[in-house]
Amino acid sequence: MGATLPQKQPPPKPLPFSVETETIPLELKEGFCFVGWCWELKENKRGELKWSKPPYNPHRVGAYAQTNNPSTMSGFDKALQGHKDGKFDGVGRCFSKDDILLGIDLDHCRTNGKLAPWATEIVEKFDSYTEITPSGTGYRVWVIGKKPGPRSKQGDVEIYDSTSTRFLTITGHLYDGTPRTIEHRQDAIDWFYEKYFPEKTAPSPQEKPVISQQGTDAEIIQKAISSKNGHKFELLNQGLWEEAGYLSQSEADQAFCNLLAFWTGRDLARMDAIFRQSGLVRPKWDTKHYGDGRTYGQATIEQAIAGCHETYTDKRQPLEFIHPGPPPEADEPYNGCSDTDEAVEGIPQKKNSSDETKIKIVSIESIANTEINDKPIITGLFGEKESLIISAASGTGKSLLVNNIALNLANPSANGLWRLFDVPHAVKTLIIQSENGLNAFNKRLNKLFDAYPEMRKGAKNVYTVKTGNDCRITGSLTDKKFQKFLVDSLVSVGAKILILDPLISFHGEDENDNAAMRRSLDCLSAICEEANASVIICHHYNRANLTRGAASIRDWASNMLLMDFERWGHDGSAILKITHDKSRNYEQQPDFYLERTPDLNFLRCEKPDSKQSTQIEAVVAALTEMGGNINSQAHLKKAVMVELNCSEATSRRAINEALEMRKIIIIPGEGKAYSYALSE
Repeated sequence: MGATLPQKQPPPKPLPFSVETETIPLELKEGFCFVGWCWELKENKRGELKWSKPPYNPHRVGAYAQTNNPSTMSGFDKALQGHKDGKFDGVGRCFSKDDILLGIDLDHCRTNGKLAPWATEIVEKFDSYTEITPSGTGYRVWVIGKKPGPRSKQGDVEIYDSTSTRFLTITGHLYDGTPRTIEHRQDAIDWFYEKYFPEKTAPSPQEKPVISQQGTDAEIIQKAISSKNGHKFELLNQGLWEEAGYLSQSEADQAFCNLLAFWTGRDLARMDAIFRQSGLVRPKWDTKHYGDGRTYGQATIEQAIAGCHETYTDKRQPLEFIHPGPPPEADEPYNGCSDTDEAVEGIPQKKNSSDETKIKIVSIESIANTEINDKPIITGLFGEKESLIISAASGTGKSLLVNNIALNLANPSANGLWRLFDVPHAVKTLIIQSENGLNAFNKRLNKLFDAYPEMRKGAKNVYTVKTGNDCRITGSLTDKKFQKFLVDSLVSVGAKILILDPLISFHGEDENDNAAMRRSLDCLSAICEEANASVIICHHYNRANLTRGAASIRDWASNMLLMDFERWGHDGSAILKITHDKSRNYEQQPDFYLERTPDLNFLRCEKPDSKQSTQIEAVVAALTEMGGNINSQAHLKKAVMVELNCSEATSRRAINEALEMRKIIIIPGEGKAYSYALSE
């Protein structure tokens, strides 16, 4: 009988660590950036069993959270309740892109309740809110300020800010002798960074910043981090090679150089310059490592270049359009269905390319190794070169909704789309529609802009067609002239989103014919690929209030939202239930509700007649009674307790829910002062 291999003995599970909320500063409990976490035993690449703390989505039981996806996060109270209910071992906080807080980790510095001397120096220097971490062996200091450089980890010290995609645990176990407040400590931050993350003095072959067709070093780094697989690049750039899954730093050095070869177009000098700015750089980089005099860094870069067979700057062959029918006899401008004979103004005609599409046979390994640079347009909902179908019954407001989306994407606010989805950057949109004439479109827009002047700011980056005295147009996606018209129109204004409203106006097929509808939609995919654009489609329900037409319509779509009327509001507004019915590349979001206001805007709201809605309304009513502004949380809590006839804990939870829904806001004052006010 063969010998039995010894079983790996797991380390003891860390002791339970309840979250003490009373000592946690208000700044750490604000916002929609919280997750739960649970202790999980995992085997690392060395074969060692270690306890890890993966983040969990407070909205969905058992689902992991994505620390760069706000839709998988919640307010503090919801994450805390999951901890109290036993779903999570603790609560964590993620960073937002405009975060002013920094978290400093001091690992392996607490033994028998005593702080190591090196950590004592740091804690005393910062003199800000400091708590014990869940392992019981470290501390975390929270301060306000700016991280001086890109590096985040060095031995047992770490520093994270708004550029980080990590989450940090919050325990509330205050270290005795430290303040209960988060302080501005830029001088201490600069001291800490200079001491633990010193600049390398090794000479660089680049005396001046290099600018090439890829852009500056910073632009290349940002492109790489923003790519679909950018998380690994970011970890390596920060020097977090163990978190990136590598067994040794040398292995991580080579992996990072492999990525740099792709993103810099195999530019040796540029690769060296960016590496020297990263958290991986160390004296070994300039050490002569080979008999021919080459340094470790030179050999690492040369190996990366030798193994790089494709770069970010390589040109892709354009896809040939799909043409089910014979091409038209003449290459003429497309004038749509307008009664006038004039062409749509301002649309340059694109010359035909004589290049033939090249088809290659490649291994799926090369597909897996291809760097994809697609980025989200609406984080958690809609990405580059993807499709989004919005389906609803007639009269629900699909056209109004897509107009709202276009205006929000053209001028994104810090609160994102509907205070639910982050919009990383502004995007131009082209609306092609057949339902609203010039007069109706004009009145709708001005009604919205009169009530919400800030919405007008995005109007200059949202385009549509105008044919004489009309702005409606139809066409067939399988028609070559209409395909060319759409591509030329998108390219001429730099639009990255095409809106077609409604789908039925842009094909001549039986919508129940799977093959015919798929052929039309595949043509639309080719149009978007050629124009480097994404598409949003308005589509109708059938009489049974289900998405109309063939199954191939849903199969083709990357993402689908269903919009259902819930009830009328007292002021003529409509409450709509939004269902994230399909998502190909993102986690499906829980149902949410939008209020279509009488002024034709869409605002996030609570589920009608819910207990949460009643509590939030009570907070708004109490603050209104106080004149719309109060600088005392205690007074507001008491007023809400009277409104709801509830406990202090329920009152505090209602206030936090009102903050999360942006019904009320916090306005910073001088020093540590702040006040509560009604949201405008």
